Amino acid sequence: MARSLRFEFAVRKLPDSRLPRVYLLPILWRCLFVSSYEDSISEITKVSSIRVATRGGASGDVILKMGRSHKLDRTPDGWVLKSLKRREATLTESFLANRGWKFDAIVPFSS
Repeated sequence: MARSLRFEFAVRKLPDSRLPRVYLLPILWRCLFVSSYEDSISEITKVSSIRVATRGGASGDVILKMGRSHKLDRTPDGWVLKSLKRREATLTESFLANRGWKFDAIVPFSS
């Protein structure tokens, strides 16, 4: 779950043109993930932001860049708080769609 959706301008230089391509990059702001195992919460992760970009082409890859995050992890000894590094993951659109990703929510300007 994301607390809000923000947009940032991104610029790419096209190889065949003098003009750059400018587009809006959606950013999911202040995200919260809750995981469970056998009807019990096993971890809670708070992520400062997730930048969403497409790789382009026919592959349908989506690049997710996660900002700073913290994870509250349930271990046999109790709950442990861990800081997680920034990271990037590349997933396919079909993978995200199968897990309930709401693409329409990050494209509010489309009809």
